[in-house]
Amino acid sequence: MVSSFLHFVYSGPVTFTQINGYPPIAAMVMGYVFFFLMGFGCSIHIELSLNRLVAVYFPITYKSIFSDRSCRYLLAFNVLFVAALISLFYVVPCNIMGYSASLHGYVILDCPDGSPRNIPIGTAINYFCQYALCIGAIVVDCITLPKIVMINRKRSEHQNEHENRNVRFFIQNFFLNFPMLLHIVFLTISDFSMEDSMEVHRILNFLLGRFAEFVNA
Repeated sequence: MVSSFLHFVYSGPVTFTQINGYPPIAAMVMGYVFFFLMGFGCSIHIELSLNRLVAVYFPITYKSIFSDRSCRYLLAFNVLFVAALISLFYVVPCNIMGYSASLHGYVILDCPDGSPRNIPIGTAINYFCQYALCIGAIVVDCITLPKIVMINRKRSEHQNEHENRNVRFFIQNFFLNFPMLLHIVFLTISDFSMEDSMEVHRILNFLLGRFAEFVNA
């Protein structure tokens, strides 16, 4: 929802008006908030997948592992970790991120002196989100689903009616991971590039990002 709000108040108007007079700090702040929310969402998805895995395979120890206190610590860790990770865009030289109205997306600005970028932070973060978080969540869900089906078959008809809602919710989240994964894949391929050869990938990345937000809503 917050990501959609950012599109409404900033990237949408900038794209439609094609005005370049916006202060650079606005693009940096919006870029930070946007990628922080995206990274935070990816981390929450893998943790929800792990939560379901533990719930169905280790129901006795579930409450001790995912207690209210441990969940609060986990959320706090997510916020701090993702905030520190996205901050690397602005700490490591030649990795400042801004929004390009003509390219309809966030790009990494070139080094001021025209030298090559020695440490591509954006590439590393994209690969981390793609393999460690998005693909990780899908793999964990694939392990969890057969166990949920097996448990449902052993329950009574009345209990199955209740559990079917949980299965539908699980499947909804499972399929939500796919557009998110494709969004990250095309974001990784385009690699924040401003070259014309990456135009198709940037468009697919933009459309998949909006589709993932629509499904999530």
